[in-house]
Amino acid sequence: IYNYILCVGRINSRKAQIKTIKALKDLDINLVFIGREDPSELEYFESFQKLVKKFDNIHWIGQLDNSSDLLISAYSNAKVHILPSNPPEFPGISSLEAGIAGTKVITTKALAVTETLGDFAYYCDSTEESIYEATINALKDKDNSDLQEHLYNNFTWEKITDKIINIYQKVHKEN
Repeated sequence: IYNYILCVGRINSRKAQIKTIKALKDLDINLVFIGREDPSELEYFESFQKLVKKFDNIHWIGQLDNSSDLLISAYSNAKVHILPSNPPEFPGISSLEAGIAGTKVITTKALAVTETLGDFAYYCDSTEESIYEATINALKDKDNSDLQEHLYNNFTWEKITDKIINIYQKVHKEN
């Protein structure tokens, strides 16, 4: 499957997978969820599973190991990654991983998220209407590597480590 929207994250109400399904169920594209159930929200997970089973274009794979080739492939081959968390997260690691893989990213708007992803991501509120609108915009736009380049230039482990070392060196010199 190469024609799909991906959502990676623990299945819980904060990640808004049910709202995402309701917003996107009628699109002519597969919606793929990767992640395990949240043990503290089993009722939400049961409702999620019922919705997944109800639609032929919606799929739940379950949990994959972070270093799994299947997870890496899922990020790389998705048209869009969506994580409409409520409240917004400092961008979810899955959004960063999707962006590094070259996939367009839809997430909820918050200061920490916009400072990290800038104008290179698509933003939505955690409402069905907003999720739908952001998804349509992302699917219509041409693929671009601006987010991927931005993340590689600023947020790889090497870049973060270099920044931390520079801060320590500066503090050491001042003392």
